[in-house]
Amino acid sequence: MKLESFSAILSDCTSKYNKIKKEDYLPEGQFPIIDQGQKFIGGYTDNGGLITDIEKELIIFGDHTKILKFIDFPIAIGADGVKVLHVNKEKADPRYIYYFLKSVKLTDAGYSRHFKFLKEIKIPVPENMDDQIKIARLLNHVETLIAQRKKSIALLDELIKSAFFEMFGDVLTNSKNLPLINFEELVRLKRGYDLPKQLRTFGNYPVYASNSIIDYHNDFKVKGPGVVTGRSGTIGTVNYSKSEFWPLNTTLYSENFNGNIIYIKHFLEYFRLERFSNGAGVPTLNRNLLHNEKIIDAPKDLQNQFATLVEKVENIKIDYNLSLIELENIFGVLSQKAFNTEFILNQENDEVKKKNEEVMEQDDLEQYSKSIDLEKEKVDITNMSFDEYYEIPGEVTFKNEKWITYFLHDDLLYQFLLKDKFKDISFTLGDIEMQFHNFFYHTCDMDFDNERWKQIIFKFLEANPPLIEQIFDQDDKIIKLKLTDEAFKA
Repeated sequence: MKLESFSAILSDCTSKYNKIKKEDYLPEGQFPIIDQGQKFIGGYTDNGGLITDIEKELIIFGDHTKILKFIDFPIAIGADGVKVLHVNKEKADPRYIYYFLKSVKLTDAGYSRHFKFLKEIKIPVPENMDDQIKIARLLNHVETLIAQRKKSIALLDELIKSAFFEMFGDVLTNSKNLPLINFEELVRLKRGYDLPKQLRTFGNYPVYASNSIIDYHNDFKVKGPGVVTGRSGTIGTVNYSKSEFWPLNTTLYSENFNGNIIYIKHFLEYFRLERFSNGAGVPTLNRNLLHNEKIIDAPKDLQNQFATLVEKVENIKIDYNLSLIELENIFGVLSQKAFNTEFILNQENDEVKKKNEEVMEQDDLEQYSKSIDLEKEKVDITNMSFDEYYEIPGEVTFKNEKWITYFLHDDLLYQFLLKDKFKDISFTLGDIEMQFHNFFYHTCDMDFDNERWKQIIFKFLEANPPLIEQIFDQDDKIIKLKLTDEAFKA
């Protein structure tokens, strides 16, 4: 490990790139514009003459925001506060340097410029380039898992939204032609209560401001469940509280309601409450206008079915968010330790040693399953069996009646099981268990592995292209799964 100066590893090449003002960004286009904003791509341009392609891998640094981005495609850059850094590839791997820079805690100078601080750092560089690449790959793998988990959470939010519109239509246009009632017949909103910060005593009850929980108090004003939305300032955000809470005087809360409160929460979100705001300075929600508005009168049983779906999805989101926190913690710890090369490489060597010992202990069939070519071109597997696909000799499967247990690690086995049983029909996890409980019990000497199947389902949902899609079953009023055409290729 050698400590290098910033200038020995990185060069500021910003002047070689064309800058585009924000007002000239296109929302869609042929070429990406990279700036210092939160979004990975700030905008687009169709002017190919503004695109620079002089370095295949580069690092973007936000001089004001301190945001770092790794870029491996031709770009133009935003006009404000963007630094383009090229890596000396004779000394360092660009991704390794990118992850090291992400681990650096720079002085926070507000919206002032931070590049002057970045240039002062020393960079630890392993002399072996392969070691740098291993470290970068490890961190990139965890970062990819974090991105996938965030995408999964976003997909669950989309699932709730899709289910709402499928069941109730567009609440603004009443696309389902449902009967109408006054807004206050569904829910009546009341102004919240003042609670100055100096009078709060930390406790178990959430204190809601106009857009979210801002504190906890040892007393409450409203019994749950209920909804809270902004009365002034931030308008349109709707929060749901299952238990007792304190809504501040910048909010409106559900004084009483006639319907399922979870349905009401989502109805209010899609009803665009900000339309009923007034006030020249700080926008204020006029509840008197709102209470007399005509709205859809959704059947109570349908509201309850929707609420049941939401609760199930929210429980999954809790698990996903906990998983996300765990992954982010792992990334943080690895980022702190990753630039101690000995730590990473010893960890990898131990893992390789362990894997080698495992392989030596496996019998011939298991070694056969590990040696299969997984990179073969995709073919139609609609009428093909799992052993035919892998060309496993008949004498091998005959000699060991439990041969399939050696492939339980292989996702493709589960793809074959699903395509053989659920072609052209929708299904649930419960249906999968009914179909395969006996198979796993008698053939594999094991119980049905719920967790493994959940992993498979979410992996197939998130695949690109996906092997499974989610659909709303009108008859059963639940979300089900359905195989896509991709599930019949391997």
